[in-house]
Amino acid sequence: MFQARFRILAVSLAVSALSLVQARAQNPAFRVLVFSGTGGFVHDCIPAANKFMQDLGAANNFTVDVSNAASVFTAANLAKYKVIVWNNTTKPGSLLNLDQRAAFLAWAKTNGYFGLHAALDTEGSWPEIIDWVGVQFSSHGTGMPTVRLDPEGKGSEVTAGVGDSVKMDEEWYSFKSNPRGIPGLKVLYAVDESTCPYCVKMGDHPVAWIREHPATGGRVFYMAMGHMPYVYQNHAFSKKLMLNAMLWVAKAGTPSVALRPARPAGAEGAANARVETGVASLTIAFPEEGSHSLLVSTLQGKRIAARQGHGRASYAIGGLQSGMVYSVASHSSAGSVSKLVLIP
Repeated sequence: MFQARFRILAVSLAVSALSLVQARAQNPAFRVLVFSGTGGFVHDCIPAANKFMQDLGAANNFTVDVSNAASVFTAANLAKYKVIVWNNTTKPGSLLNLDQRAAFLAWAKTNGYFGLHAALDTEGSWPEIIDWVGVQFSSHGTGMPTVRLDPEGKGSEVTAGVGDSVKMDEEWYSFKSNPRGIPGLKVLYAVDESTCPYCVKMGDHPVAWIREHPATGGRVFYMAMGHMPYVYQNHAFSKKLMLNAMLWVAKAGTPSVALRPARPAGAEGAANARVETGVASLTIAFPEEGSHSLLVSTLQGKRIAARQGHGRASYAIGGLQSGMVYSVASHSSAGSVSKLVLIP
């Protein structure tokens, strides 16, 4: 499991009904709106989640605006954003009027929804968003039990480096239906209900998933975790998962610099290099015979290092920035693979 260290922005988290707090990056790659309006239960974690998103943007070159005002939901304003984070919103449908809902749904067709915990607590007031994300909140068990999460999203950019064995204490949600089988949806983590005697049982209990809508390309990330401030302050699993998910939802994970094709080899080359992280460094190993090449770049396409070779080889790439995400792309006669790597 990798741990991110995030720089802290000195910003005010007191957001009035008409104010907008902004965390700006230099030449930002994209822009995010964090919406924290509530019409029901108000979670104590909302300020911590707002601050986490602002720090995440400052450390990873995207701009974050924070608001709890429904008036931000206009077509002209939403056009500025690649992602909208629904930060523990309760009854979001009743917070927005019909025009505001329509503006969001039109925007979401080609952009990114990012839902935290109570974001699905819509009380049935907005069926279109339930259809878009996948399911509706039903209830939760008692207390904050520590349970084991079963990882199901192996091979996804969103779970890269997050770790396979996860235990977490949380207010565990159950839902009115199971999201499995919805077109374009992939479950990332599910509760092992045998470890959660106080959960409301679903039998099969997904709690985090992604969805790419087949017709429009709009992307969704939702995680039921996030009831307590610690999830955003010092929980390595959730912080890494949210960073990966943000980049995926924003479609910011594809390197813009093309690899030079590797020469054909008699033996099949390594399509996917083994990547290990150290402090401000990467080690990339090709364990098989064959020609290969690799490229390490920033998410904005700035080339950090490029290598080409033949046969088994290991490359150490140093001088990287702690807490930053880099794109590592490898190519061989067997194919090409790109992945995102967070430097601890």
